[in-house]
Amino acid sequence: MNSSVKQGNTRQAQAVCRKYCGQVRRSLFCPAALRRPVLSQLEEAVLFYLEEHPQNGMDELYAHFGEPKAFAANVLGNMEGEQLRKQLTRYRWRRVLAAVLVTLALAYGVFYCVRLAIDYIYYPGYVVVQSAQEDEGPIPTSPPD
Repeated sequence: MNSSVKQGNTRQAQAVCRKYCGQVRRSLFCPAALRRPVLSQLEEAVLFYLEEHPQNGMDELYAHFGEPKAFAANVLGNMEGEQLRKQLTRYRWRRVLAAVLVTLALAYGVFYCVRLAIDYIYYPGYVVVQSAQEDEGPIPTSPPD
C-alpha cells in the first residue's frame, strides 16, 4: 500500500514538474542550445524539491522558484554576455541562411512561372489535323543510305 502511494506521489510530482517546466519553456525566449541545459537543471531542481515536499503543488512551486515568466527573465539576466552573444550570433546566421534559401526558392519559382507564361504567349500549342496518307511499298528495315 505504501509503495502505491509513493508511486502516486511520484507521478503527481512529475506531472507538476512537467507543467511548471513547460510554462518556463514557453517564457524562455532564447535558442534551444541555451534553453536545454537550463530546463534540464530546472527539472532536476523541481523534482528534488517535490521529493522533499511531496504535498506541495503549483502554488508552492511558484512561491519557491518564482512565476515562470519571472524565472525565465532571471535566467536570461544572469547569463554570461559572451555565451549569450555567441549563441545569438550563431542563431542569427541560421536565420540569414534560411532567408537567403527562401528568397532563392521564390526567385526560381517566379522565373519559372514567367518562363512558362512567355512560352505560352509566343509559342502557343496547337494540333494540326489532316487526312492520313498511306505509304506504299515495304516497310524499311534499315535506314536508307
